[in-house]
Amino acid sequence: MASRLTVNHFRRQNLRSGLEKALEPEKMELMATTMEKDLERMEIEDTLSRLPWRDGLLLKLRMEGRSYQELAELLDIAPASVGTMLARAMKRFRTEYEGKEAGQDEVPRRGNVIRLFG
Repeated sequence: MASRLTVNHFRRQNLRSGLEKALEPEKMELMATTMEKDLERMEIEDTLSRLPWRDGLLLKLRMEGRSYQELAELLDIAPASVGTMLARAMKRFRTEYEGKEAGQDEVPRRGNVIRLFG
């Protein structure tokens, strides 16, 4: 009986020491940052999916680095219309995203998200 208690004690100690190594502060910070970025990316994707299809597509293509000329060709619109359409799509995105974040009552400023598209 005493030998089993000793073995169990050392097993718990090894497990605890392994957990402490795995949960070092630097690793925890990195995990938290990664999780926050993943959550924000998911929120952005969710917001894009709720926009009219053309707005979502326009913003996604622009995020990929497509030029105004390329956007005009891909969406079969006049090149002069791309800027206006992007501005309107971005306004709809902001309204949808910020409204979701604020519970539709208030509109906080989320500069980091807006910079993704600007």
